[in-house]
Amino acid sequence: MLRVLCDYLLEHEVLIDLLPLKHDWPSVAFRQTEWEAMEGETIKSIVAQESGKESFLQIETEAGVYRWVSEGDCCAQAYLHDLPDEKALKSFIGQKIVRWEVGDVTIQTDSPGYEQLDVQFYTLHAGREMLQLELRTEHNGYYGGWLQLKSSPECHWIVGR
Repeated sequence: MLRVLCDYLLEHEVLIDLLPLKHDWPSVAFRQTEWEAMEGETIKSIVAQESGKESFLQIETEAGVYRWVSEGDCCAQAYLHDLPDEKALKSFIGQKIVRWEVGDVTIQTDSPGYEQLDVQFYTLHAGREMLQLELRTEHNGYYGGWLQLKSSPECHWIVGR
């Protein structure tokens, strides 16, 4: 029943807020407030990696685990480009998340095998550290890509506003 409710909310784009979470199910389309919800939390661990066709950023805080995965429409391939290594990410552990900045999508160049390559930057400010993620989406000019929050079976929602 809970899965049906979550799917309905997503399908009808009902404004939602996430409460204390562990993120792994179901998918929640990107909204700026989801990034803002992490502000003030302390980073316990952070991983950025590619796994097959999927690339992701995973941040564990005292509130739970946030896993942001590159997603593309049916005819688009989205991925995080030039991910930082484990050594570069260690400096974020113990830092408080200050803010996220989400840049506009820009068309960089034509892409081999696709008609268009979109680039969008996501910037994490934590303590004195800054991490910039580059999301690339290859597609035919009609579709797009984004970073998607995957949330846990303990799907807690406040609906309305």
